[in-house]
Amino acid sequence: MTQIVGIVCKEAIVVASESQYTIGNFNFKRNEQPKMDVLTFNNSAWALVAFAGDVTSAFLVIGMMKEAAKTISLNSDLTVIDLAKDAIKRYRLEVLDFYNQKPDFSATQQDEIFGRGDQNIEFVIAYYHKEKPFLYKIDVFSGKSSRIEDYVVTGCGSTLATFMLDQFQSQCKEMKMGQAVLLTIDALERIKESDPGCGGTVKVGILKPETADYVSVGALKDDFVECRVQDLKELRKENVAWLKGKYTEILDRSNKENYEKIVQKIEIEKELGNIWRKKYPVSVGVAKPNNESKLK
Repeated sequence: MTQIVGIVCKEAIVVASESQYTIGNFNFKRNEQPKMDVLTFNNSAWALVAFAGDVTSAFLVIGMMKEAAKTISLNSDLTVIDLAKDAIKRYRLEVLDFYNQKPDFSATQQDEIFGRGDQNIEFVIAYYHKEKPFLYKIDVFSGKSSRIEDYVVTGCGSTLATFMLDQFQSQCKEMKMGQAVLLTIDALERIKESDPGCGGTVKVGILKPETADYVSVGALKDDFVECRVQDLKELRKENVAWLKGKYTEILDRSNKENYEKIVQKIEIEKELGNIWRKKYPVSVGVAKPNNESKLK
């Protein structure tokens, strides 16, 4: 199982993943394995690629991407995506050949193969072209690619990651690189706590344009990430205490507002009663007996 988070921020594209592989039917788990790699083009341009899904198959496709990237230049905004789609197409043909099937295997029949768990792969690809950031998600099963303007999540914990990041959606592009890094780490750490299929140290890759002709790419060191994890855990405790106080404030304000409404209602009813009595005065006395009505 895997979880990938990518954010297009003000200064860079940040892509992060947890680092646990769950392999085979026996749920064999192995930590500290990177789930992202770098594509290097012959014009010294770079792209980051991360994956969620079957490990072996994903590495095969990424290997094809890396070999192809060495022979071409990143000279258009679709160069990387076309390269990735071509690698996926070649991979699918190899899988069909493995199963002794013709390349013209019908779409429905191909779906039966590539819709299986061991062929379930999604790629997150990040790169710059002319200082413009590009973040894509590509599904091997459908071959569909989607450009992402703010953030992308893919993998087993996507629902929780989306819940966390959606509140920052309108702020991603104005977010500083360090803030985006902490957000990805925080999201992945929370997913690790709730999903046994995710684990290991969070791996963070950063793609940053220095000039129009140069793009830097790098990864944060594990010890730096672990220190930030501890900082975030302390921050969560502070947030819990802060929220608890705010909940109390809200309840106190609500109780006060309700009390004031009740008092106001009583005053209104009292005033209406006074008006009614002034308009329709009623004398109160003792009724005299009616002698004629007495029984004889």
